[in-house]
Amino acid sequence: MRFCFVSTRRGSHFMTELLLALSDACADAGHGVELAFNAFPPLDDETVYVAIPHEFYAHGDPAGLPDAPQRARTIVLCTENPGTPWFDQTLELVTQFATAVSINRSSAAALQRRGIPCAHLQLGYVPSWDTWQRDETVPRPIDVLYLGAADPRRDPLLPGIRHALSARECQFLVPPLEVRTAPRPDFITGVDKYHRLRSARVLLNLHRTTSRAFEWMRFLEAICNGCVVVSEPSLDSEPLIPGEHFLVADVEHLASAVDRLLDDPTHLRELRERAYDFIRRELSMAPAAERLTELAAELLA
Repeated sequence: MRFCFVSTRRGSHFMTELLLALSDACADAGHGVELAFNAFPPLDDETVYVAIPHEFYAHGDPAGLPDAPQRARTIVLCTENPGTPWFDQTLELVTQFATAVSINRSSAAALQRRGIPCAHLQLGYVPSWDTWQRDETVPRPIDVLYLGAADPRRDPLLPGIRHALSARECQFLVPPLEVRTAPRPDFITGVDKYHRLRSARVLLNLHRTTSRAFEWMRFLEAICNGCVVVSEPSLDSEPLIPGEHFLVADVEHLASAVDRLLDDPTHLRELRERAYDFIRRELSMAPAAERLTELAAELLA
């Protein structure tokens, strides 16, 4: 079996990183994989496409849009959550394709309520994201790291949080809400991002717009690099457990929760190691590859 993961160079690099992680998992499962950009390659008898529809239709080459036979051989990967405009865009497109999976249970359930079959695809540990390797000798000069694009909900909250944490060594990287195709001072990608997470004790997480869904990629990237996430309460965090693998607090208490955690290095280390060990042992990406393989076999049949 061969998978072709279709991305776009003009869209979000974040999405390409997700497709690369799934591509690696499928390769580890023994399948042929290809990463294509901007256009769907010609159809053959063995290939199944995987694409993020709202991302590709917004930023792909119009000449490279999939035709009907290609759409009938495509697994749609839904990455957005109810309550956001990107989910609405996904909703408009997903019925054109053969089948769908979502990285969040709430998104899968929302699509199912609208009569669209959608399976949940559980993300897990990604070896290429892990630049820490549980090495407790790695220095962490950054107390608090924040990586979140500008957002009408989050932006008004940040000044108060910054002020409350002013005694800490903080880095708040807030790129504008526009397509970011390349790294910039407020937007880091790939190994640079993983190294920054490896250099931080805590990653602060805020929800955007009206979504309360669990930001799986952001959490897993942090945990892979030993950076403890402190977040607002989220939906769909299972099998990760609040208080065991990350901390939660209402938005008005986030800064104080971070302060208390930084003042307790033993607790910080326990959270860091417990979360890392859990995803290494219990949350492999292999089941995601198995799910894609099952769906691909149905499409090829």
